[in-house]
Amino acid sequence: MKKKKLLIQVAIVTSLFLAAVLIAVEVVLYMSTQNVYLRSKNEMITRDLKAMSSTVTETESITTFFDYWKNNKEMIRPFTDEELSQLTEYWENTDSSFEWFTPDKPEEYFEGLDPIYMRDLCLSQYDLVVRNLLYKIAEYGYERYYLLDIGENSDGTVFTQYSIEEYEYVNSKIDYGLLGSVPDIDIYNTDAVKTLRTGEVGDTAFEALKTSDKNPLYAGYILIASKDDHRYAICVLYDWSGFQHKLNDSVLPSVLISALLIITANILLIRFLYVRSIRPVTKIQASVREYTDSKDTERIVNELAKIKAKNEFGELAADVSHLADEINRYTTEIAQFAGEKERAAAELELATHIQAGSLPSVFPAFPDRNEFDLFASMAPAKEVGGDFYDFFLIDDDHLALAIADVSGKGIPAALFMMASKILLDDKAMLGGSPAEILEFVNERICSSDNDSMFVTMWLGILEISTGKLSCSNAGHEYPVIKRAGGDYELFRDKHSPAVGTMSGIPFKSYELTLEKGDALFVYTDGVPEATNSENELFGTDRMVEALNSAKDAKPRDLLRTLRASVDAFVGDAPQFDDLTMLTLQYFGK
Repeated sequence: MKKKKLLIQVAIVTSLFLAAVLIAVEVVLYMSTQNVYLRSKNEMITRDLKAMSSTVTETESITTFFDYWKNNKEMIRPFTDEELSQLTEYWENTDSSFEWFTPDKPEEYFEGLDPIYMRDLCLSQYDLVVRNLLYKIAEYGYERYYLLDIGENSDGTVFTQYSIEEYEYVNSKIDYGLLGSVPDIDIYNTDAVKTLRTGEVGDTAFEALKTSDKNPLYAGYILIASKDDHRYAICVLYDWSGFQHKLNDSVLPSVLISALLIITANILLIRFLYVRSIRPVTKIQASVREYTDSKDTERIVNELAKIKAKNEFGELAADVSHLADEINRYTTEIAQFAGEKERAAAELELATHIQAGSLPSVFPAFPDRNEFDLFASMAPAKEVGGDFYDFFLIDDDHLALAIADVSGKGIPAALFMMASKILLDDKAMLGGSPAEILEFVNERICSSDNDSMFVTMWLGILEISTGKLSCSNAGHEYPVIKRAGGDYELFRDKHSPAVGTMSGIPFKSYELTLEKGDALFVYTDGVPEATNSENELFGTDRMVEALNSAKDAKPRDLLRTLRASVDAFVGDAPQFDDLTMLTLQYFGK
């Protein structure tokens, strides 16, 4: 089971991911299909609403009838016998003959008409509008229509509302009681109504509604007239449950098919991952464990050769096989060292790597700092040396620079050098002036049995923002300084005794200020004391001359030039002493 953990995790993650993709795709497909359907329906409903609107607004004075119906609801009913007598009496006592209104009659036509005649006109117009609208929804196949006022001050009632089921009933009798009734579905508090309240006559709007029985209805509105704060509209309802049922019925097979495809794809993916990754890793793991127990290099190489995967795991198998070969080779070589001399040489080589690794060797050392540039190098005279250099940021604004030369040569000097470097670094990070740091190192070295060894040191702490360089020189070589636009020159600073010579002695400090473009060069005595085959020393004069021959070079190139000058001077003579150099070029803020 442990070997299958990764496979199970991959299966779970891929299953969840593919399931999420399936759900997203189905939702997008469902919504897009529904939206396409409704967009096409909007075009059809718009056409039908405009046709219905024309049957209502065919008279120029339609708002007169709306106002009458709204303000005289109790009068929109059949005439009683007494009212019919009054109407008959009106026609008997008037000189004009009966004149029915026509579509071109303006609202002024109805001002001053006898109330009984006006009522007769408005009642007849109401019958005509109700029947025409019901005929239209029967023709177009809508569930219900409403004639209503959607203005801001609407009382929430309608002029009329009829469903398709009432078609035959209306053909025989109009239900005048519907005038002023409340709609059986909330058609007022919709975004479509809010849109039409600021629209123009003829504008349409649409809204998906839900009835109390969750039956999906789609409402279409058209603004047919506007007067004062009243805005009159027709609303029709379309039952689209059949489409939704079909859409829902089509989703389930799609989901099932997609799920089947996902399961199949997941199985193939897991199989692929197992064959191409899990199984090779398992074989590599088993081979490594077996090799750990048996140390049988030939067997692990043969087993790993069977892994033919052309990917990172195949490369890993080859690397492990190569590693096993290398381990076997090194084991054989080490076993061949029979004497003390060979063991000492191996230890000395290890010490060389350790010492080299203890010095900063990555350049540029601080790629994100543009206030300065530096470079350093050390070439020991033997496998290990007693020189060292160091540089590190104490904080964002203080850079420590150090160079030192331990008395003696070989492993003892290298060990003493490592101890001195560690003491110097640790104390510098804790703070203090260069003199205080050297005093601390001196006391720690003197308190131990150092076999009369000592170390000369130069330590400087540069305040990067100002260029102020605080220094202390414990018996070391004079530094060399170049001012901007000038030449390199020896700076004969104040010397203190070498570190480790005597306990309790004070160390002197001094300060320099580096300006923009100034440079500093420090070194060990291996540079000026480099000796050629005629026992002639290289000397500080040649050293300064070599520096000035490349005084405008970058730190790395400067040290290369100086090293080339030393090598040319020494020629074939063996290197007598460690050769260590460090240079800093200051750019300022």
